[in-house]
Amino acid sequence: MKTDAFSKLHPLAFLLTSLLLLAPAALKAGIVFDVPQVIAPCEAGQVEVKAELPFRVKAAIPELRITSIKTGCDCTVGTADAESYAPDAKGKIRLVFTVGERIGFQRKTITVKTSDGKETVAFFQTTVPAILTLKPAFVLWKKNAPKTAKQVQAKIVLEDRSVKITGLQITPAESFDATLHPPSKPGGRDYRISIIPRSTDKPITARIVLKTNFPNDETERFVIVGAVK
Repeated sequence: MKTDAFSKLHPLAFLLTSLLLLAPAALKAGIVFDVPQVIAPCEAGQVEVKAELPFRVKAAIPELRITSIKTGCDCTVGTADAESYAPDAKGKIRLVFTVGERIGFQRKTITVKTSDGKETVAFFQTTVPAILTLKPAFVLWKKNAPKTAKQVQAKIVLEDRSVKITGLQITPAESFDATLHPPSKPGGRDYRISIIPRSTDKPITARIVLKTNFPNDETERFVIVGAVK
């Protein structure tokens, strides 16, 4: 009795051959991004950055649903532009990145799962311009240590804007005392903040938020953390 040559293959070779034969069907699944990375501009003072990731449906099922969109940070939210998609349909993942206290280069992973069990990955990228820098942004006292003042240097680094630090706010208010020292020269860009704990008897953590005339919003962008531990 003759035996088919295909069945005489080594089991591993048989498995690999089967996978290769099935590959075209596996590829026609899920979604495919037109470009798997979107780079969005961000201006100084911008609160949110919005972007879109266009895709095409490659699933063979009659109706494809996006079951989840996970991002690499809770600062980024993704939503699909439709509840379901037909084969070969086009769609978009809409992204909203909340700037908050973040500055500099930002890159977030976007993972999309679809109802056919597939997972597709793309990336969101932006660069948040710095308005001012803080050195250091964290000051620490040990428990029961002397209540000595520590200094933070704040420097305006944004060009072409008359940015000024106008004040500060401490939360909780009873935790620390902080004094804002303006630049020594008119039009200067270097500030100093003196921070001292009211007590070092017990652990406490506080936020010292610097207020500026730009941007003119309530976002807490410039934060010094003071702690007794």
